[in-house]
Amino acid sequence: MNRAVHLGLLLVMGIWGGAFIAVKAVLRPEGAVSGGLDWIELAWLRYAAASACLLALALALDPRGVGRLLRESFGRTLLTGSLGVAGYNLALNYGETQVPATMAVLLIPVNPVLVLLLAAAFLGEPLGRAKWAGSALAIAGLAAVVLAAPQGMRGWGSHPAGGVAACLGAALAWALYVLFSKSLYRVAGPLAVTAATTALGTLPVLPFVMSQSGLDLGDWHAAAWAHLVSGGPGPLGWLAYLVFGSTVLAFLLYQAGIKHLPAGTVALYIYLMPVFGLIWGYGVLGERVTAAQLGGAIVLLAGVALASGLFGKKESPS
Repeated sequence: MNRAVHLGLLLVMGIWGGAFIAVKAVLRPEGAVSGGLDWIELAWLRYAAASACLLALALALDPRGVGRLLRESFGRTLLTGSLGVAGYNLALNYGETQVPATMAVLLIPVNPVLVLLLAAAFLGEPLGRAKWAGSALAIAGLAAVVLAAPQGMRGWGSHPAGGVAACLGAALAWALYVLFSKSLYRVAGPLAVTAATTALGTLPVLPFVMSQSGLDLGDWHAAAWAHLVSGGPGPLGWLAYLVFGSTVLAFLLYQAGIKHLPAGTVALYIYLMPVFGLIWGYGVLGERVTAAQLGGAIVLLAGVALASGLFGKKESPS
């Protein structure tokens, strides 16, 4: 069972590495009025569609699990979903309007360190010397990734500092999502948890949609669809990848990992995402990174591995 779970997580990292490039490909260029979606349109259309698919599956296969979550853990499910869907994706989508996809994929892996720091602050988990040293090393690597970025590279927006901050905010939201997801498995299984958190987590995106549309959601959806198809088949295909691959399939596999493995072990797989992301970014978008950025990424990943205990004793499944 554990081997299948680990293989599933490896597949998730490959899919999610491509998701950063897919987000960039679907987003229309800053200042443009067509040729793709804006960051709010993308978050809503992606997760509204994914929620419908996941809820249909869950209600067909595990309706009792969904019911238990809504009755017994509605608030926690809503909070967890809001962090993992609205929080993470609105921040990441905006961030990728301002920074290259390869920059975003190098920033997100700081989240295991954030998990450790949050667990120490709110759960009372101790931080030994290795964790403090690894955290400091990861932060130093993060600084190198950001400061060594070539400003003339395509993919930058007019507010790059805001884009970097948004990507780090996305990492923080995902760290909290991982922490809170674990407790939901006392109530239901992976399919029900994934469907309920995705559906409820999509609702906080709606106020952003309303701020653009007023009360005329029909016209807003028609305009968003026109923006998408005006970019040709490329953005539409990448949106399908985000809905069915990166959200429906990958979320189910990732939640199975959270259920069957320790949260820290699942977080370790994030180390692989930049590798896949850089391959996707270079192959699809032609984005390059500097040697100094690669060096900073290695330092960041080494720090995260040290802080997470990768070089120490292995965790046993919980």
